Amino acid sequence: MKPGFTALGHPSSIEIGQTHGVFVLDDSAGLIRNDYDLPLEARKLQQAACVKFLHKPNAASMTSQGAVITTRAGSFVYTDSAYFFDHATAVKLLDMFRKISPLSCEIDAYGDFLQALGPNANGDYTGNTANVSTVEKDLVAVREAIFHHLKGTPLNVLVFNNSEFHHIGTIDEFLEHYSARSPLFQELGAQFTTLGASKAPAAKLTAAGTLLATSMTTLFADYDSVTLGANCVLEYCSIGAHTQIGEGCILR
Repeated sequence: MKPGFTALGHPSSIEIGQTHGVFVLDDSAGLIRNDYDLPLEARKLQQAACVKFLHKPNAASMTSQGAVITTRAGSFVYTDSAYFFDHATAVKLLDMFRKISPLSCEIDAYGDFLQALGPNANGDYTGNTANVSTVEKDLVAVREAIFHHLKGTPLNVLVFNNSEFHHIGTIDEFLEHYSARSPLFQELGAQFTTLGASKAPAAKLTAAGTLLATSMTTLFADYDSVTLGANCVLEYCSIGAHTQIGEGCILR
């Protein structure tokens, strides 16, 4: 309900923070820090103002700029996931687009929008292209225009101290997190299930590290004749008899 941007923040390790967005929060009263020391079920949703947003910072930068939170449980940072903005900010973004269009370079929503927000934001990031896959010739100039247009726009963070950060953005991460041995798989309470199998295959699938979850029901014409490689994910498949599926495959 507050003006400007509102983002979701999740406690994450400093290592994860180095490859994601990190919030520097105003926790002068210590409410967020104290809440994190409570048992998981006792933690409440907190709201805080973000004074600065760091995009893929190194550990030294997170520490020097006050992003690292230290509690009895250890040190961590708050990383980004989704964010929202109000109608007035939407109008501001449209006005900005009209002024700089047509766009001649890619604009990254996190790296270019969020870094311009908060009272401690400065334009130093506009010339830092270390995390940009393709550096277009107009990128720095467009970034500077965005910074000056959004400067002063508040960034509020809803802090979920009873949440965890699981990044599933690559094929390797997908296979890792959707494995029966992964913490995420256990936390989701996912279960093995197949249809049409001549025998219940849960033990065999668990040993192979292959996931067939309740939300990914797969049909087997003859399960006993199918060869499954380790660390596969099958989503809503119909598998014929004598099918051979190699290791590390994703079938949908």
